Amino acid sequence: MSSMSSIKILDYSDKSFVVSGEDTKLIKENLRNIGGKWSSNLKDENGNKYGAWVFSIKKKEEVENVLNSMFTTPSTSPRKLLVPPKIKKKKNIFEDRMNILESRVYKLECIIGTFN
Repeated sequence: MSSMSSIKILDYSDKSFVVSGEDTKLIKENLRNIGGKWSSNLKDENGNKYGAWVFSIKKKEEVENVLNSMFTTPSTSPRKLLVPPKIKKKKNIFEDRMNILESRVYKLECIIGTFN
């Protein structure tokens, strides 16, 4: 059973923060969809290597909101988020713009928690 307490959000540098914990494997697609990049070459203050999801510090509030919304069910297990449609490179500008809009709607749904 997963809980928000098993996932840690830590400042890494002036420009970035990390999301770490064993349970991030369960939500890796969600972390990737909101802009996270996996890095296995991070070092803690003692010089020990570890892996975590790296985000720009500008996304900290968004990431916190998404993670909190995933763990607000009574069972404290993460809710399955919809995977946004992949943006396909096509020559049709209308389809490209529609894919971008769908991706933005997905991100907004994650933030306000209106998905099922």
